[in-house]
Amino acid sequence: MAAKKVDELEECLEGEMSKTKATVEDRISSVEDKVPFVEDKIFNLYAMVKMLENQIQTTASKAKRLAGRMTNSEFRRRDDEVEIMEERGGRDWERRSSSRIEDQLYLVLFLRLVDFLQSKKTTTSTSSYGLPQETHYIYKMPLYMHRNMYAHRYTKGASAIKTCIGLDEHVMSTHVTPRDVSRVNK
Repeated sequence: MAAKKVDELEECLEGEMSKTKATVEDRISSVEDKVPFVEDKIFNLYAMVKMLENQIQTTASKAKRLAGRMTNSEFRRRDDEVEIMEERGGRDWERRSSSRIEDQLYLVLFLRLVDFLQSKKTTTSTSSYGLPQETHYIYKMPLYMHRNMYAHRYTKGASAIKTCIGLDEHVMSTHVTPRDVSRVNK
């Protein structure tokens, strides 16, 4: 009797095992059938992502180029309606006066730089640089900057601001004192 029950249980287990084996094989085959489609979808999605990245890069570069062109054209463009209403040469006079103000600012900064360098000065001869009987002041600056300082005496003030690079902030301050104004107006 126990042997019969064992045989019945074995047959029942074999039936259940065959059923589960069949369902597992069916599921595996259905998944295997879907794998090529999934691979194709992944490949297509990857291709679409690459295409979109390329389009984004090209549109971004085009936008940068167009923005650059727009800013250049804004600088070149003159507003004719405003020009008609202004006095003749009014804009040019404003531009010239603003450049004079900038030159005075450069000169003030240069004079402050000279004062600062004189307070920290170590003198050496500059006769080898074509400036006989003069000295230049060395304070953490290469020699070409000193040459620019001396060249500034005979040119406009644009190079003076270059000599201020790397110095303390109080040299670069734009606060104009009466002493600076009197030196500029001489």
